[in-house]
Amino acid sequence: MHFRDWVAQKGFRLVAVNRPGYYNLPVDVVDSIKGHADVYHAVVEALGIKKVQVFGVSMGGLSALYYAQKYSTQSLMLWCPLTGEYHPKQEALDSPFAKLFLSPYFQDVISWLMRRAADLSPKLLLYPLLQAEVNLEAQHLQRILKQILNDPFEKAQALKFMHATAPMSKIYTGMMDELEKAAQPQPFDWAQINMPVLAYASKVDNDVPQDHFERLEQELVNGQLKFMQVAGHFVWWGEEGKQVQAETLAFFQQHRDAAAG
Repeated sequence: MHFRDWVAQKGFRLVAVNRPGYYNLPVDVVDSIKGHADVYHAVVEALGIKKVQVFGVSMGGLSALYYAQKYSTQSLMLWCPLTGEYHPKQEALDSPFAKLFLSPYFQDVISWLMRRAADLSPKLLLYPLLQAEVNLEAQHLQRILKQILNDPFEKAQALKFMHATAPMSKIYTGMMDELEKAAQPQPFDWAQINMPVLAYASKVDNDVPQDHFERLEQELVNGQLKFMQVAGHFVWWGEEGKQVQAETLAFFQQHRDAAAG
């Protein structure tokens, strides 16, 4: 979450909780994604936090929705969220790159080498990363890549994101456990998710199937889903990405002010 320090820089307290299996947190503390929300709430209570705005991205969308349906939440922000059971594309899992990167024997070496390569030549890793995340023509991807590399803020965010994958052994167990748990049915009580919601989804997302976004659009009780044609998934890049970040901060500010007033 350190690559979202732009939230904290605007005066918000950003609490990022390791999910089960990440960074030595036992993987067997819960038996479902729904249980992740209980882990988050335990941390919130231990910190004495009384008012919470929830920010769920990708796989984190599932646990964010479960949190919002069960616990008091001022608002809910979602980026490219999963909203039901999820099965990754088999061709992505079977690719030589994925097999090498996720290998229990070489994962830390590979992730360290990738981190070093990102520092020395960001372009070398950013382009294949963009290719994997979005379905855009090469010319469009090259234009976005140029924007990232020529913008100090966006370049710094990209490097922070790539650094977050090393060492892979610290996040591998949690990733694999989440994929297994996310493949199960994910029922939500949508009527309970009635706080203000703002969600963003990319029309060219190559990771989360579009039916997850369509489901959210159909089921939202008190919210808005905005479709963008933007590169990124965990991170939004390009001019539309800046728009998403600005609107996200404005949404958080609006509901913080409402709670204070």
